[in-house]
Amino acid sequence: MKKLLLLTFLAISMFAKGKTPTHQEVFDEIVRAGILYPEIAYAQAVLESGAFKSKLANLNKNLFGMRMPKQRKTTANGKSQGYATYKNWKQSVADYKLWQDNLFKKKVMSLYEFKRYLNSRYSESKNYTAKLNSIIKINKNKYEKSNLYASNVCADDSVRISL
Repeated sequence: MKKLLLLTFLAISMFAKGKTPTHQEVFDEIVRAGILYPEIAYAQAVLESGAFKSKLANLNKNLFGMRMPKQRKTTANGKSQGYATYKNWKQSVADYKLWQDNLFKKKVMSLYEFKRYLNSRYSESKNYTAKLNSIIKINKNKYEKSNLYASNVCADDSVRISL
């Protein structure tokens, strides 16, 4: 009986510490962080983390399948199994923002160019952008409260940078 109580307590405490974020919480944090093309980032988080339930998401608090960077700033506190680890999932979102800032510092990309970059450089999957597009289509207007993600995109799909 003592073992069962101990196992139950451990399971509950582990679950409480590693609370899986809701889809709304992740989307809101992406928007709050100022990530460009937030619908893409949200779709990446859903895809890369198995809807926030994968082993990588739960153990590493890594929603984006990020590797430990060699040169840029990061919020990661280490790595496990080749992937960056974070104190919590919000740090994973903050690190994605740092990654994206570093990428866009080199070149401003249209939505089309960004998706092409993700397909060729970010992902190990051939149909990565098709999968992202599918997730976006399924969740269109589901989480954005006032269509916030469109605020960073110009009519020609290029990124609007506020100075």
